[in-house]
Amino acid sequence: MVRSDFALSQKIDDMPLGHIMLGPSGGKSYPADDAASTKNVLTVRDVPEGPRQSIPRRQWSFAHSVEGKLAADSHFIHLDGGFLPGKIYEIVYEAKDPVVVGVGLAAVRDFLSYLKYDPQATAPVRRVYAVGISQSGRFLRHFCTRTSTRTSKAGRSWMASSPMWPARAGQFQSSLRAAFARRATNVQHLFPDGSLSLYRPSGKRP
Repeated sequence: MVRSDFALSQKIDDMPLGHIMLGPSGGKSYPADDAASTKNVLTVRDVPEGPRQSIPRRQWSFAHSVEGKLAADSHFIHLDGGFLPGKIYEIVYEAKDPVVVGVGLAAVRDFLSYLKYDPQATAPVRRVYAVGISQSGRFLRHFCTRTSTRTSKAGRSWMASSPMWPARAGQFQSSLRAAFARRATNVQHLFPDGSLSLYRPSGKRP
C-alpha cells in the first residue's frame, strides 16, 4: 500500500502520483496495481490533524486528460470538479513494482567504517565528522536515527554528526516497502491563502 498526501496552490483536475511542485517536476511514482480495488481511497481534510472525508469512488479515477479526453493512467489520479487549493488530499492505493531504497545509507556507513577501522584502508582516518544543511542535514538526521553508527566489533560510536536546518524537518521513507525518496508531507496549506508564494496576492509581505 502507498500513502501520499498533497496540497496545491491552484485548482487542477489531474494529479500525478509522484512529486509535484507547481507542475510535474520529477520523481517517479508507483503505479496502481488494480485501479478498481476497493482498497484505493482518496480523502480530503482542512488541516493535518483534521478529520478525513472520503471522496466517493465514482468522483475520481486513475486517469488524466490527454488532448481534452480522459485517458486511464495508473500514474495519475483525476478528480471530477478538480482538486481545490488549500485542501490536503491523501491517496492510499495498492501499488506494484516497489524498488529498493535506502541502500545509500548503508553504503555511507560501511565506507566510513572501512576508512576508520581497516588497517589497509586507502585513506585511513581517525575520526568522522559530518555537517549537513537542508537536504544533506535531512540525510544526516535520518542516517543517525535509521542506521547504526556503532561498530559491532569495537562497540564504539564512530561518527559525530551535526544536521543543521534539515529540509522541512522531515525524514526519508526508506523503511517502507513502497517508499518515496522525494515525497514529504506538504505544509503550504498553512499559509493563509493556501499558496506556495511568500507574498499575498496583493504583493505585500504577510
